[in-house]
Amino acid sequence: MRKIFFLIFLLIYSVSFSQTVKVGVWNNPPLSLTSDNNVTGFIPDIFKKVAKDQNIDFVFVKGGWDELYTMLKNGEIDIFLPIGYSEKRLGEMDFSRYPLFTNWGQIICKKEKYPNSISELNDKRIAVQKNDLYFIGDFGLLHFLNNFKIKSNILFVDNYIEGFNKILDDQADCALVGKSFILLKKDKDIKPTSIIVQPVEVHFGYSKKLDNQTKNKIDEGIKKLIDDKESYYYHLLTYLNETGYRYSISSFYIQKFFLPFIAFIVILFSALLLFNFLLRKKVVKKTLELNNTIEKLKNSESKLKALLNSMPNIIFVINKNFQYVDVITNRDDLLLSPKEKLIGKSIYDFFTGDKLLLFENHIKDVIEHKHTSNILYDINIGGNIRYFESFGVPMVLGNEVFGLFQIVERTDLVMANDAYRRAMMELSIEKDKLNRILNSVSEMVIFADLSGQITYTNRSAAEFFGKSIIGDSLSELIFEDMEGNRIDFPSCKDSNNISHCKLNSHYLIFNDKKFEIEGEIQPIYDSVSRINGILIVLRDVTNEKRRERELFKTDKLETIGRIAAGIAHDFNNYLGAIQNYVSFLELNDNNRSIAENIISIIKKSQNLTKQLLTFSKGGRPVFKITDVGNLVKEVAIFSLRGSNIKEEFELPDRCFCAEIDEGFLSQVVSNLVINAKEAMGNDGKIKITVSKLFLDKDNEFHLAEGEYIKVSFKDSGPGVPESLKNKIFDPFFTTKSYGTGLGLATSYAIIKQHKGTLSFVNHDDGCEFFFFIPSIDDTECKKISEDQDSKPTLDKKIKVLYMDDEDILRDSFGLLMEAIGAEVVSVENGEKVLEAVQKEKFDIIVLDLTIKTGMSGKDTIKKLKEMNIDSFFVVSSGYSDDPIIHNMKEYGFDEYLPKPFSLKEVKEMLENYRKKHS
Repeated sequence: MRKIFFLIFLLIYSVSFSQTVKVGVWNNPPLSLTSDNNVTGFIPDIFKKVAKDQNIDFVFVKGGWDELYTMLKNGEIDIFLPIGYSEKRLGEMDFSRYPLFTNWGQIICKKEKYPNSISELNDKRIAVQKNDLYFIGDFGLLHFLNNFKIKSNILFVDNYIEGFNKILDDQADCALVGKSFILLKKDKDIKPTSIIVQPVEVHFGYSKKLDNQTKNKIDEGIKKLIDDKESYYYHLLTYLNETGYRYSISSFYIQKFFLPFIAFIVILFSALLLFNFLLRKKVVKKTLELNNTIEKLKNSESKLKALLNSMPNIIFVINKNFQYVDVITNRDDLLLSPKEKLIGKSIYDFFTGDKLLLFENHIKDVIEHKHTSNILYDINIGGNIRYFESFGVPMVLGNEVFGLFQIVERTDLVMANDAYRRAMMELSIEKDKLNRILNSVSEMVIFADLSGQITYTNRSAAEFFGKSIIGDSLSELIFEDMEGNRIDFPSCKDSNNISHCKLNSHYLIFNDKKFEIEGEIQPIYDSVSRINGILIVLRDVTNEKRRERELFKTDKLETIGRIAAGIAHDFNNYLGAIQNYVSFLELNDNNRSIAENIISIIKKSQNLTKQLLTFSKGGRPVFKITDVGNLVKEVAIFSLRGSNIKEEFELPDRCFCAEIDEGFLSQVVSNLVINAKEAMGNDGKIKITVSKLFLDKDNEFHLAEGEYIKVSFKDSGPGVPESLKNKIFDPFFTTKSYGTGLGLATSYAIIKQHKGTLSFVNHDDGCEFFFFIPSIDDTECKKISEDQDSKPTLDKKIKVLYMDDEDILRDSFGLLMEAIGAEVVSVENGEKVLEAVQKEKFDIIVLDLTIKTGMSGKDTIKKLKEMNIDSFFVVSSGYSDDPIIHNMKEYGFDEYLPKPFSLKEVKEMLENYRKKHS
């Protein structure tokens, strides 16, 4: 009674806990095929067999891949098939313990668009099933496209059939499908390529909510089928490989096995009728047993070959003597010799040296030590280097151990790795090149991130700051504008953006020093055009700007010089005429006092003319060796006469020789002394110092290396205001209600013409102006005493021809020379000179260089020389820098008579005439 009760309880318990398993199936031919009335295919048929053997009730749920995948994750179905294994999916489902099928992704294309390598997929339209592991897996097609930088147009489809049809309709060039799909779909226009990716194991996918008991029962059923080589599993596998599930399995077995078998029986039966009836049963029995054995062997061999030949790899079976026992492959193009010629040969027939040693050790490790082993090697096949990986495992047949070696081509992978390494090496080289370029430029280059932290500086920046500022903040760099106002950095950054901007007229404050800088700031963009940094390029232009300001001063002087030249020339002519008349009066002792007063006025006017000529080509000094110390002292005392200023001289008892224009340098000294006097309000003290010093090559005054005379004028006045420091040497700039504003500008130009410089510095107790001029050997100094009282005289009556286009100059010169005792003929141009010399002979011919109308002095002397005129030729001009003045001998002149000339210059001219004709 108890047993009956227990059985009833067990039956009720089993029924109450039994359930119908919901199995989701999607259309993935030939692994799974769904239609309105049926679900079949290799994977569903295996599941049916397992469910039947394990007494599992189930119902198929048909749908799309995405739909079923979501249902499995949500627990709406219990099993999903077929599905490829990936570690990523383990978090969302469980997989059957044993894989049911190993598949590969393969590219199919039309014959006319067949690619020979993966690189030829560039710009191809490729149909790809959504979420396909052959595309998104670790070694899927997307991985290789990215590694090789191949840009293809990916067209996503719902299944392989849709991708296949897109190729037929010319909407796609290629499609990525599972290798098993090629067994089903065959078309004469579409061809599978050699591009194979991502081997994937096909499993049953279990819902996380499915109970472990059901999972274990299914896994147990799968294991039984796989372990039994004669099971339904292997029959289906053979059917899949040979037909691709294109027609029913019953038709397949009838065509493949039963029809030939029936035909054989009929033939055998007809033959046995000829034999003894008594032996018929025994013969039939033995024949049937023999045929069954033969069929089993054939089926096993067919299954194995079909399975192995479907793989894209090569399998070698090698014995302990290193001989090839068997070769299984459908890739004869990867063999060194045809399969039939390889069998029986050994590795010694094909390899030598290091490669032979590599293979020997590899095979010994597998056969002798019974270890698994793998190696990577390369072989030259058809003139191309191909790379392979060999996986070796021991295989025991009877009492002998063989090596089973699976050979997988790795050429694309190795080439991809090599390309990656080369790319990284080239990137490293380019990075090093960029770094060397940045370190070679003179500008400071600074990179900073968006937070303002400095991440890179080149060598110029490190040398400028004297330390590394990497890691510092840009806010620590202190900037000022030209007015001294502190500014933020970067000045062109607002709250939302960084724009390109330039930094001009800015100061950088560092170590309590001001550096004038120029540069620019611009954003750095990443590969998607987002700003991810700041580039700052700065240049220290402190010295450059200082030189520019010096040049600007010189340019101003040259500009005003062009204006002054014309005025000074005409003014000089008028002064020359007055000087001649005054010199005539000076010959008479009764008029001497009047003449001296007029000459004083002329000298003042002449100084003004020299100031103007300093700015023009006509103001070039005429250099003579002079003692600068004596000249400075004499001019300073004269300039301070009548004032309350106390002068103090620091003048050693020695010579300070230099080649100078006495008049011009006197003008500089006079200007500086008078300016100091006026700055002190005619009451104070001025200290005048003359000294010598040697300036090095890189001196702060930008003068040539050598010995210089320094003359300084230090007053006790208020100094130069800060706002006027850059203006005081400008022409016509003055703070006085009187004066021309040319004093300092003229002095600056004169010192420049003497190859020196003029500058100033403020002191706490006054201002000091100073200039430098090149010094020469003191022994060259000569004191030339001028006999102001002696008058020019003539030993004999001489004839003078004077050419000038100004009437008053011709008249005054004639009056002066006739008073001395000469006979003078005056003409207005060169044409008149040529006429005069043809009529009579002249002892002295004076020619003015600048003639407004007619032949100039330059052209006239040339004609006179061509005529072989033998006279004492004198050039006269108010422009002292004319090339003819400084090279008068080359042009045929014997003497130079400057305008306006005094009795002294006339006397020197006559003395030189006497010397030449004595």
